[in-house]
Amino acid sequence: MFAERLKNELKQNNITMYRLAKELKLSKQTVVNWCSGANEPKASQIAELCKYFDCSADYLLGLSDI
Repeated sequence: MFAERLKNELKQNNITMYRLAKELKLSKQTVVNWCSGANEPKASQIAELCKYFDCSADYLLGLSDI
């Protein structure tokens, strides 16, 4: 569920995986792995993503639709 939500946020905000990686100081491969579902971020990275996309962790993790 996380991978789907992350890809959705990227698409809705017209942000590339490369741009997200650059702005959060991550490797592009890290973001690619998140989007493919190969890996999930650590709690601290989820917090950064929530701030970046202005959404809740519950939403990104698929625990809430809000």
